[in-house]
Amino acid sequence: MSPSDTRHSFSQPAARVHGADAPTPIVLLCDHATNAIPDAFDSLGLTPAQLETHIAYDPGAAALTVAMAGKLGAAYVLCNYSRLLIDVNRKPDDPDSIVVENDGIRVPGNAEMSDADRSARIRGIYQPYHQAIDQLLDTRLETRQTQLVISVHSFTPRIGGMTRPWDIGIILNRDRRLARRLVGQLVEGCDGTRLTLGLNRPYSPDDRVYHTIERHGEERGLPCVMIEIANNQLMTDAGCGQWADRLSAALRAVLPDFSHTDSNSRTAPR
Repeated sequence: MSPSDTRHSFSQPAARVHGADAPTPIVLLCDHATNAIPDAFDSLGLTPAQLETHIAYDPGAAALTVAMAGKLGAAYVLCNYSRLLIDVNRKPDDPDSIVVENDGIRVPGNAEMSDADRSARIRGIYQPYHQAIDQLLDTRLETRQTQLVISVHSFTPRIGGMTRPWDIGIILNRDRRLARRLVGQLVEGCDGTRLTLGLNRPYSPDDRVYHTIERHGEERGLPCVMIEIANNQLMTDAGCGQWADRLSAALRAVLPDFSHTDSNSRTAPR
């Protein structure tokens, strides 16, 4: 593919934004919502079956995000392009922001990329996606009511021959206010279900997968957390609905703890 093809392939907006005026002070973010790749990229040389796997997107994460937003009355932002073009949850200079191989599958369309190709993906996807989140948060913070920022992901239960036993992972870094409260609700079994919950599992910020939350949550001083759900539990409407109910109930329970927080606060995380 020529650089000119790359530069003119992003006709669709990088972000789908919903609920700028949603009543509940929660913003849900879904970085890996879709496996969509523009036709000009010729599927990056991958088969349709390969593009349906976790290497291209987080299966079930978008449906879960939208369902939670509906139940909570929250805002959300979804990325409209596959993580294989560029991973918006990594810094643009991260060596894994555009992968040549993922989980043993080679991505031919990402091999031997020119600087122009890479820059075009940053300009066409990464920058406008994060600008859309910034604009949404700026608008909602004008009320001076803090916003809870939650990034929604799914993970494959088995990778590289290793089993990941968790139902849910809560990924946290410096700001632990929201994560600790959310874990408390989930461990107590807000819907009577006993969950296998991992803290900073199956990923942690050390894996460089915390960029979106760090940029839009921690750097603004907003309560924030990253959630990972086993994708085999999101493959049906019933499974997705169950997780939407469970997570929405937990978030409703902790929301009053943040109702009087000034949106301009930079209090040290607790």
